[in-house]
Amino acid sequence: MLTFVFSPRWFYGVDVISSIIALVITFMIAGFSYKIYRFCKDKKYKYLTLSFITLSASFFFKLLTNITVYYDVQKLSKLGTLILEYTTLEGSDLLISIGFIGHRFLFLAGFMGLFYLLYKHRDRKLLIVMTWLILLATWFSLRNYFFFHATAILFMALLFWYYYNACKDAKNKKKKSLRYLMFTFWFLGISQLSFVFVFFNLHMYAIAESLQLIGFLLLLINLITLFGKAKKC
Repeated sequence: MLTFVFSPRWFYGVDVISSIIALVITFMIAGFSYKIYRFCKDKKYKYLTLSFITLSASFFFKLLTNITVYYDVQKLSKLGTLILEYTTLEGSDLLISIGFIGHRFLFLAGFMGLFYLLYKHRDRKLLIVMTWLILLATWFSLRNYFFFHATAILFMALLFWYYYNACKDAKNKKKKSLRYLMFTFWFLGISQLSFVFVFFNLHMYAIAESLQLIGFLLLLINLITLFGKAKKC
């Protein structure tokens, strides 16, 4: 069995709820995108649907990992004449590995899809390079989580920069919604940066999860507004 502890004890279970909320939010956005696609037949909503379905699947795998890990097991250990009893968190090695890899690859793939959708000069070569990048990041993150979060930060920074420039060029009516999206990726980027420092302090995990949840809530609120306008197309 694999012992797998990655958050402060007081946060056990809370991150499961956070993953459920993120899963529901991304799935709702995917549903809204698909409805708009069927109504407008605009391919960008089709790709938006695929991106958020991918993100939703990533949180399903994260949820699978968390649920698998979080159960208490009473252990007895003999140390000389002493018998020690202690509680540890354990789970199935296979399920944890599947959930771990599935979450990280699909999370990066989802945000890669969002960046690719917004990038004006997209082609297959760019898609191949980015896919190779997230495969490498997922593989190396098996030994060091830094590679995963660094790649996620890269995508968040690119998306933030895109909306930052869009805000500068937009008219006053569009600036509000663009600012929401800009701050969405700011929160998501800072959350990934916070995950990097979990090694130094486990409490950073709770901060990172909270920032990530705020980012997805902002995204949901803004996209519901945008989808409402899109129905008029």
